[in-house]
Amino acid sequence: MLQTAIILGLLNSTILLSFMKWGWIDLYQMHRKEWMPDNCFLCFGFWLAWIEVIILFFVMPSWGLLLVPFLATPITRKLI
Repeated sequence: MLQTAIILGLLNSTILLSFMKWGWIDLYQMHRKEWMPDNCFLCFGFWLAWIEVIILFFVMPSWGLLLVPFLATPITRKLI
């Protein structure tokens, strides 16, 4: 489970850095609603990890995967 969290943290960092480079984060910033967070990479990393864990749950079903986003998010935040 720790290996999965590290891999997802690295993957999320790569995806979010690519989104910044391609300008998608700026596009989100322009079109976001008022109640949505500004540029919260902690939030982006957390929700991205949840999406990946849901997909991963169908590949290798384990209830321990539900803890992975909580472990991968600080790794993502530290790398960005």
